[in-house]
Amino acid sequence: MVVNQKIVPKKVISLIIIVLGVGLIVTLSRDILHLLGADDRIHQAQLKVEELAQENLKLKELKEYYQSEEFIEEHARNKLNLAREGETIVILPPNVEELVGFKEEKKPPQIPTWKKWWQLFF
Repeated sequence: MVVNQKIVPKKVISLIIIVLGVGLIVTLSRDILHLLGADDRIHQAQLKVEELAQENLKLKELKEYYQSEEFIEEHARNKLNLAREGETIVILPPNVEELVGFKEEKKPPQIPTWKKWWQLFF
């Protein structure tokens, strides 16, 4: 029986070492796969940074345009109906074309070819 007691602890110790080894291999494999995927995430993040930098540049250009004298003058003229000194503003009614006698030539409605033939023979 003494022999069996020495063999059992060796088997238990061997089993524990194998379980720990398998667990360690699984953990290390998972970490390696995670690190391999990190390269793709870094590449995606760099692309996103470049995209945001371009958008930032466009927004800065828009900001400069909106703060420019050109935009302010255009906005004042078109939206606020303002003018410079000495300029006269003329506001035309929406039906100005009717008032000046401009009439669009109305084209006769297009008749399909089959109807033309029908009218010709019947």
